[in-house]
Amino acid sequence: MRVLAAMLIPRGGEHVQTYELAMQGMLSQTFSGEIECYVQSGEPFAGPPHDRIALKYERARQLALEGGFDALWTIEYDMICNSSALAQLADTPGDIVYGLYCWRHYPYRWNAYVYLDQHNGVSLSDMPERARDMWGKTIRVKGLGNGCTLFRRKALERLTFTVRGPAAQDWYVALDADRRHNLKQVCNTNVVCGHMSLTPRPFVVWPDPQSLYLYRMDMRT
Repeated sequence: MRVLAAMLIPRGGEHVQTYELAMQGMLSQTFSGEIECYVQSGEPFAGPPHDRIALKYERARQLALEGGFDALWTIEYDMICNSSALAQLADTPGDIVYGLYCWRHYPYRWNAYVYLDQHNGVSLSDMPERARDMWGKTIRVKGLGNGCTLFRRKALERLTFTVRGPAAQDWYVALDADRRHNLKQVCNTNVVCGHMSLTPRPFVVWPDPQSLYLYRMDMRT
């Protein structure tokens, strides 16, 4: 399998926001296939933030298709993935395969959503007993997120990264995959990732079925 790994790095003025652990995660994969890395920094497009991000991912999608890649692996600049993440995603059947992580804002829901419409969504972590039962399994989902996600070529050929409402592009990609194209979306809950943030202080949030609220916080100095 030939995979294009894409990481988009935000930049404000002359400052680039990078996390060493995220970059190490992308570059240290123990994957038997071929990986090429696409790292994009800066703001080549005009418009609101959600629109700019969608255009960047759309560029990555086009590069994957034009380059003859079998899949696009999106890994966000603030995501900690272990060295087997890509191999596990690639071994998981599905048109779109998600790793498991938490949003970096309270209440730190899991990105594995079991319901999604134009305006609302339900995360697996909104149902604690079911979430704990599903831990360690591969489950059908409605989305969502680009934090650690494998888009196989079938999905890349049918989807576009776009914004048509208040949410970010990953919401509409997941919605289109489910409702317009009947693509199989799954989450491999063995691919557990940490989500880093600097606000209000440096921390990493992890999915954790043993925790009362299904997440744990690692504070950084």
